[in-house]
Amino acid sequence: MRALILVLSAAVVALATLILLHRPGPPEEGRQFPASRLVSDARRGERVTYRDEVGNTITFVVEGAAPGGADREPAIRILVQYLERGGTPTPAGSARYDHLPTRHGLFPLMAPGDPDGYDRVWVWTRIQFGAVPWRGTLHPAWRFDLIDPALDPTGDGDHVVAWLDEALPVFGLVRWQRAGHTWELVSWEPR
Repeated sequence: MRALILVLSAAVVALATLILLHRPGPPEEGRQFPASRLVSDARRGERVTYRDEVGNTITFVVEGAAPGGADREPAIRILVQYLERGGTPTPAGSARYDHLPTRHGLFPLMAPGDPDGYDRVWVWTRIQFGAVPWRGTLHPAWRFDLIDPALDPTGDGDHVVAWLDEALPVFGLVRWQRAGHTWELVSWEPR
């Protein structure tokens, strides 16, 4: 019995010594959302085109970018072009607006004629890193769950899901689902 107590005591002392001598390294840092590498760093010439499930397209073209200063907000001049399936311009046609990242956030404005409209103030409910099916593979991307106050809140009516990748131009959007439509990136011209 004495031998067993001595062995157990030696084991406890050995474990305590290992615990006291162990110096953990710095905590492993998690992935950080790269907000400044999305629309805020857009440059002239960037272009992205998205298509929905019925063939309509939206194209965003960066026509210019002006950094902020003491007397002005940073601004990115964006041309938005809407085409119906087959390439016919929609009644909305095309529009230009100045995207102000400090006011408009990270996402495209679906109503360029009213860039400060309340319906553009989407509420972020969750951000997490994951993957989205895209072009036959799983593409690493940030998933945003949002609420769009312009939509009917019954059921999931006002729920928006967007997947972003900072390596893609303009807004970094890979795909988004809003108001029963899914829009997916189909072409782009990089920075």
